[in-house]
Amino acid sequence: MTDNAHFPPQWLVWAPETPAADTALAALAPAEGRVLRGPLPDQEQVSGPEPVLLLYPAPRSALAQAMRDTGPEAALEDWRRKTVALLELHRQDRRRIRLASLEATAARPGALARQLGGADAADAQPAEPAGTAPDPVLVLLADHLLRTDEARALLEELEAASLPMPAPAGEAVDAKAVHAAYSASSKGEGHRERSALQRRIETLEADLAARDRQISALDEQALALAAATDADKADLRHKQERLDRQRQALEKTKASLKKARETLQDRDAEIAHLLGSHSYRVTAPLRRLRTMLKRPG
Repeated sequence: MTDNAHFPPQWLVWAPETPAADTALAALAPAEGRVLRGPLPDQEQVSGPEPVLLLYPAPRSALAQAMRDTGPEAALEDWRRKTVALLELHRQDRRRIRLASLEATAARPGALARQLGGADAADAQPAEPAGTAPDPVLVLLADHLLRTDEARALLEELEAASLPMPAPAGEAVDAKAVHAAYSASSKGEGHRERSALQRRIETLEADLAARDRQISALDEQALALAAATDADKADLRHKQERLDRQRQALEKTKASLKKARETLQDRDAEIAHLLGSHSYRVTAPLRRLRTMLKRPG
């Protein structure tokens, strides 16, 4: 690590809250109280007369880290938005507000200090970066995303606006190494996935067997219910047939009763006609005399 006397104390340094920023600040060792952390400061925060150094994560690393939590398109859009804001802040005062990548700063703190007017100092052996190393496959994907026209134009503008620094060792993407690492990782992950899948299959088979037993029990209940239902249907059919016979007998009785009533009405009509006839009225005295003669004594 370099001595903080080599870095010019008048500089205000901003860096995001990331492990890579911790490593870069430890290597740079700015003056106490001259560090801003967190989101990118706004224009008002850096509008003073003091010079400002803005440390940003290398685009490829930033994209690779972002894609651990989101998709490629969302990660690229987030990087584009942050980079545009960074460049707009730099354009406010190009001579006073300077840009440098975190990775280059951590690897060459002495070279950066010399460019900013600090004492001449040799670069110390950089510390191992803090945090989790990005997935090599994601790094390769990030490199591919940065090759699009819009991203490449923005990347070129960012590099042109940044302090010229030697590229950190190992920054280039080795596709063969990535493929080998991915293959090795895939084999291990494939074995774990196969074991997990096998356990899942066993669980599903056990669940299927339990469901089969439940279905068999339900089938037996359904058969018993169907048998009982058939018996109930037969009994109901017999009762219905008996009811139909009784209904038919009742209809016959109603028909006989109707016929008897009609006959009675005919007889009543005949009697009424007879009683109302002239001959019946003329012979009425004779019928009364006969009745009197039949009385005893």
